[in-house]
Amino acid sequence: MRHLASGYIRLRAARVHCEPSIGDVAGKTRNVDVGALIDSGWLRAHTPLDQADVYLCRPHPFMRRFVREPVDAGVPGERIRCEFFGPSDKALAA
Repeated sequence: MRHLASGYIRLRAARVHCEPSIGDVAGKTRNVDVGALIDSGWLRAHTPLDQADVYLCRPHPFMRRFVREPVDAGVPGERIRCEFFGPSDKALAA
């Protein structure tokens, strides 16, 4: 992600881990940018919401929790793209 984002001035990528390691929290590794789940407040503080397209790629349990956060922050639904990985679940489509 970082390599792709480095080629574009207006593209930013953030890697988030809800349970970062001690090294990640201390900033000793480059594996995590945010050591907690992103919420609508974080999006408002770090994202130009009037211009942003949001792309979510998350494991299934986290997607359920997070999928509403961009909408709650003010990003229109047509500018939010989601992809989850893990076992398929018909409940996600609802």
